[in-house]
Amino acid sequence: MRLLHALKYDVIAQFRYGFYYAYMVIIALYVVLLRSLPTEYQDTVEVLIIFTDPSAIGFFIIGGVLLMEKDQNTLENLFVTPLRIYEYIFSKVLSLTIMALIASAILLALTWRGPIHIVPMFFGIVLTSFFFTLLGFIAAVRSETLNQYLLKSPLYVIVFYLPVLGYLDVADLWVYNLIPGKASLLLLEGGSSGISPSLFLGSVALLCVWIFIAYYIAKKSFEGRIIMRIGDGKL
Repeated sequence: MRLLHALKYDVIAQFRYGFYYAYMVIIALYVVLLRSLPTEYQDTVEVLIIFTDPSAIGFFIIGGVLLMEKDQNTLENLFVTPLRIYEYIFSKVLSLTIMALIASAILLALTWRGPIHIVPMFFGIVLTSFFFTLLGFIAAVRSETLNQYLLKSPLYVIVFYLPVLGYLDVADLWVYNLIPGKASLLLLEGGSSGISPSLFLGSVALLCVWIFIAYYIAKKSFEGRIIMRIGDGKL
């Protein structure tokens, strides 16, 4: 119940801050871009857009949200409410994943021309959003200002975006198979061309492992850099 209340608050706050409205403008621009492309390139580009933007939207927004709450002393309320740390983190991740799903669904509905396999596409969007939002959470917790977060962000995501080189047949290295970005691309591409059960399960499992690692680091970072500082009166 606490998680549902927190989730409701986060979604309403995202509307209030204008994130949904701003992102709909971006989606409209993507629709114009995709509709202007030749048919043979459209699916490839759309998978790439969903991977680098709607699915990873949480990474770019969570920093602003967390740092805003820190500046407004909202985080101090964690000490006077029964909300648990894991519920706070899950609420942020789930709310931004909802935004990613809505944005991706609108984009696909307006531009997708061929058959679509819903299950791998859905898992690709959701699990990618989970991971990148947690990654952004880690970067935000370790930043003092929004400018610092923006400067650090590329260092956090660049390694996980490397499999894009393999997707574009620029440099396909075996090490990409260990990176969650490769699993994300396989699932999203599977939404277009289909994916074997073994590859689907393997991709989901790899992403789940990375999500667990990212969550563990996010929780420990939040406890050490936010909760302890609030308790010491430094925030």
